[in-house]
Amino acid sequence: MSKLEEQRLIRQAEIGATIRMRRKQLRMTQESLALYCGLGKIAITRIETGKTNPSLHTLAEIAQALGLRLSLGEYVIAPRHFATGNDEPENEDSE
Repeated sequence: MSKLEEQRLIRQAEIGATIRMRRKQLRMTQESLALYCGLGKIAITRIETGKTNPSLHTLAEIAQALGLRLSLGEYVIAPRHFATGNDEPENEDSE
């Protein structure tokens, strides 16, 4: 396995873990997240366990459902207020 492939798999697992953690913080089931995003429960399971590399569109849908910000520069998803560096969540009216 190449170093690049190894890094991609690590990043994929990190993204999945972040999604799972946030979903659980919101007390959301995999089924309800899947329904919101137009996916199957198995797709959510595979994303959360790092077994698949979701499309950018899918990540954007998941980020929207979980109140996360998707950053293209680093391919990072994080809670919206963490992504901006503010201590407080962003005012939704400002978007």
